[in-house]
Amino acid sequence: MQRQVIYLTNGYMSPRARFLLLAILGAAFVAVSILSLIFMSDKDGIFIAFMSMLLVAGGIMLADAYLLRPGSRSMPRYEVDDDQILIINDEISGRDTIYASDIKQIHLASFEVIVDFFEQDRLIISIATEDAEVSKEVKSAIFTFASENNIPVIGG
Repeated sequence: MQRQVIYLTNGYMSPRARFLLLAILGAAFVAVSILSLIFMSDKDGIFIAFMSMLLVAGGIMLADAYLLRPGSRSMPRYEVDDDQILIINDEISGRDTIYASDIKQIHLASFEVIVDFFEQDRLIISIATEDAEVSKEVKSAIFTFASENNIPVIGG
């Protein structure tokens, strides 16, 4: 089995379209708020507070666009290899690596995968996507992984 990388999407737009939308809106928010704060600094406190919030929102959108750009290391994804599954949901929660030799059995449910280990507690993995096709693709890759490593699979 060759390495299979499945990027999780929200089903509404591609990762590239999401990146472009966030980058353009974030840059526009930052530019408008900075220019407004520079050239209209004589306005009242409510205007300055609103522009400051717009500046922060634009900065957050730019950071989100940078972290979730297509192909980045922090893009949510599943990587299924010959002997391991690497799960990356986001930059904050970190990575989970599951080795085939540690797995007792796998339960496949809708939008989640439950992994029973020999010496650890059960791990419930949410397939963090709203796209049913991506969920099917993840489950298909995990099913193939399990069948090649002789791991019992329940559900599907």
